Amino acid sequence: MKFSRRRFACGVILVTLIWTMACVTAACAEAPTGRIEVRGQAVRIVMPDTVTLNVGVTAQQDTEQAAYNDANRVVSDVLAALKTLDVPDSQIKTSRLEVSPRYSTIGTRRIIGYTANVSLSVTLTDFDLINPVIDQAIACGANNVGGMRFSFSEEGLAYRQALADATMIAREKAEVIAAAAGAELGAVLLLRESNNSNYSSYASYANVRSAYEMDIQPVADSQVMGGEIQISATVELTYAVK
Repeated sequence: MKFSRRRFACGVILVTLIWTMACVTAACAEAPTGRIEVRGQAVRIVMPDTVTLNVGVTAQQDTEQAAYNDANRVVSDVLAALKTLDVPDSQIKTSRLEVSPRYSTIGTRRIIGYTANVSLSVTLTDFDLINPVIDQAIACGANNVGGMRFSFSEEGLAYRQALADATMIAREKAEVIAAAAGAELGAVLLLRESNNSNYSSYASYANVRSAYEMDIQPVADSQVMGGEIQISATVELTYAVK
């Protein structure tokens, strides 16, 4: 009786072991045999609808107050000119206001005067005003004009569209590779927005020649073009291959 029980127990263990090995073998047979890693990049081209530029003045005088007064006088004239061009106050803000000492570069270090820097950030949606704003600012005495940035108000939407395009491109690449290798795409193992993806990093910039280095004489009207904006996105995909 004891012998029969022992044989029965061994038989159960053997059957269980065989069943387990069969399950493992089946799972291994169904498991993916490899993977494909691809990258898709897409670019959306849009036209800018907003521009921001800096208009400012640098003034030097013997005293802090005199330097600030000179800079502030120019800025006041620029603000008045912007009003005549119907630029809303809500689109103008002070971006820099600084008065600092100037030191001698020869002999004992000592203060020899002061420099005042005052700048305005002007945002425009009417591009016909770009050149008049620049010309009027320079005419008022602004000697730091530039730092121009063109942007698109729906950049977020354009970027999401670029992401979708990049994902489709990545999948098409994976399908081509799998078909050429005689394989079949399986499940997506990894879907990642690349760290190299850019959100409006390709917005156009323009720098206007500083009037600080110009001769005091009539100059030609400014000619600034907005160009286009490139919004790019990159996606990385990893597929299982069967």
